[in-house]
Amino acid sequence: MKNQIVKFFFSLFFISSFLMNQLFAQDLPPSMVYYTVLNGINLNAGNGVFRFVTGDDDNAILAAFLPPEIITNKAEMTKAITLILKKEGNVIQEYHWKVGQLKGAFFWLVNHDVAKAPFIKEAGNYSLEFLFRDKLLLNFPFSVSVEKSSDPYKPGDGYYLEGTWKDYAFIYLKDNDPESAVWFSTWFRSKSLEGKKPKVQVELFKDGKKITSWKKEADALFMPSQWLEKKFNFDQGRFKTKDLLKDGKYQFVVTVDNNIYGKYNFIVKDARIKYIDQQDRTKSDPLNYLEGGPDIWYLIRE
Repeated sequence: MKNQIVKFFFSLFFISSFLMNQLFAQDLPPSMVYYTVLNGINLNAGNGVFRFVTGDDDNAILAAFLPPEIITNKAEMTKAITLILKKEGNVIQEYHWKVGQLKGAFFWLVNHDVAKAPFIKEAGNYSLEFLFRDKLLLNFPFSVSVEKSSDPYKPGDGYYLEGTWKDYAFIYLKDNDPESAVWFSTWFRSKSLEGKKPKVQVELFKDGKKITSWKKEADALFMPSQWLEKKFNFDQGRFKTKDLLKDGKYQFVVTVDNNIYGKYNFIVKDARIKYIDQQDRTKSDPLNYLEGGPDIWYLIRE
């Protein structure tokens, strides 16, 4: 009986949230889904080729809340999103992206009109500007570092992206279903052309007490030379959404080879995860808003 009541409560909450989202979606400005931007940018550490993940991949870049009439305008869909790559404010490359409707309010960036990917082999400050109908949706700054290989048998330079990959993580609760597994994601990379396989552990604390964890032996998690999102669930998926949404102060602690990699705090109040300010539409302007959809909560590295 208790489980039925819990399911009813969460179902009612999800349905009401869905209906409210549908009601106000038309008033929400277009945006880029932030975690997909982090997943969709790729710099080859070995040769400096700068590429994007395209729409035939699960990690494709997504946009949200494009106006519905764009679906019937094939010419505009072909070049819906403009993306400008800059270094120190100077334009390196301009891309025009075709979009396709993925699900509901979301559109994926399918492909672009640049046939040859540029090389980025100079250290410095760069940015990517995402525009729709000449209006800026997101300015994504990043930098590139160039480092000599530490392997005497494999000399050469390595080219590495630096930016907010190291600053964020997120919680994913599929469809806000109380019976769905809790997923925690963050980004890793190694400054090694061959990548590394370190020992990783993720622990979750509530009010200072450990309640669950993810841990495997060394070599279980490969970290490439490019930023890559890694997903973790807990107790082999038996730690559920209903177990997480109990009021309190929480913290994820991630260790790599027994060293602290990051701590990520969040609060659950009234059986809801509290958004960080950057994901709260009442506290963040559209250019700084972190779009994640209805079942993702961003966390900031402490």
